[in-house]
Amino acid sequence: MCFQREKIQKVIFSSLGFSPKLEQIEISNSYKRFDTSKKGHLNGYFKVFFSDDSLCCYFGDWSTGKKVFWKDKEETICTLSNEERIKIQRIDIATKQREEKERRALLHKHEQFFYSLPLADSIGVIHPYLMEKCLPKSYIGRYDKESDSLVFPFFNSKGQFSGYQSISITGRKMIANGSYKKGSFCVFRFADSNSIKTYACEGYATGISILEATKGIVIVCIDSGNLTEGIRNATKYLNVDSKNVLIISDNDFNKTGETESIKACSSLGCNYFLIPKEGMDANDYACNYGVDKLSQLIKGI
Repeated sequence: MCFQREKIQKVIFSSLGFSPKLEQIEISNSYKRFDTSKKGHLNGYFKVFFSDDSLCCYFGDWSTGKKVFWKDKEETICTLSNEERIKIQRIDIATKQREEKERRALLHKHEQFFYSLPLADSIGVIHPYLMEKCLPKSYIGRYDKESDSLVFPFFNSKGQFSGYQSISITGRKMIANGSYKKGSFCVFRFADSNSIKTYACEGYATGISILEATKGIVIVCIDSGNLTEGIRNATKYLNVDSKNVLIISDNDFNKTGETESIKACSSLGCNYFLIPKEGMDANDYACNYGVDKLSQLIKGI
C-alpha cells in the first residue's frame, strides 16, 4: 500500500504550524497524538486513511479546537489490492462499532446527569431565560446550577432518552456532545388534558407558548431542519396520524421556518400555520400580544 508521508506532514504543518514525525504517519483508522509545543503536550491528533482510492487525513489541535479534513485532489493515489480493501473495510466497521459503543456510553452518562438535576420549576426562582421569553414555568425542564442553565431532554421514536439541549441565561443553546438530535423530539402536554389536537414547532420556548395557548399535545423538534423527522418519529411514538398534526411555523425573515414546514407537510401530509407577524414565532407573538391572543389565533384556524 503506497502513500506519501511527506505530503501529509506538509499539509498538517501548513494548517497547524506543527506536524507529527514522518515515522508516526501511517495508514490507520485510529487517531494518533503528537506534540504541539515541544514540551510534551500531545494536543495534536491525526488519522490517515483511504477513501475511494484517495488519500485522506483528519487532523487538528485539541488545545485550539481546530479541526481539518483533507483529501488529496489527485484522482488516484494508488491502487489497492482486494486484500487491502477488505482489511480497510473491516477496520472501518470495527471503528464505527467502537465509536457507536462509546457514544452510547456517553449518552447513558448524559441521561444520568439529566435526571439527577432538579426540576427547574422547583427551585423557587424563575430562570432569566424564561422571564425573557414571558414564560411562567418550564414544565419538564431541569436546572443545572453549575452552568446556571435550563436543560431540556429529547427522545427517539421509542420514547428513549436521546440527548439534551442546555439553554443559558443569555439564550445560548447547546446540544450535548454525543446526543442523537436527528429525528429526536420532545412532547409537552398537560396530564389532565383530554385534548387530542396535536401541534408541532421548532424550539422549546415556542412549544411551551403553544401548550399554554391550546392545552393540546405539542411536539418540539428542536430546530427547523429537524421538523420532518422529528414529527415522523413523534407521531409514531404517540400513535398519532401525522396528517392530523398542525405545524405552528416561525415567520423568519429568511423564510427558513416556512420552507421547512412546507417540506414536512409535503413528506408527512400534515398542515402548517404561519405566525402572521414577520420575524416572530409563537412565543414572540404571545410575548407581544398575550397568550389569549395566540390561543384565539391558533384556534381560529
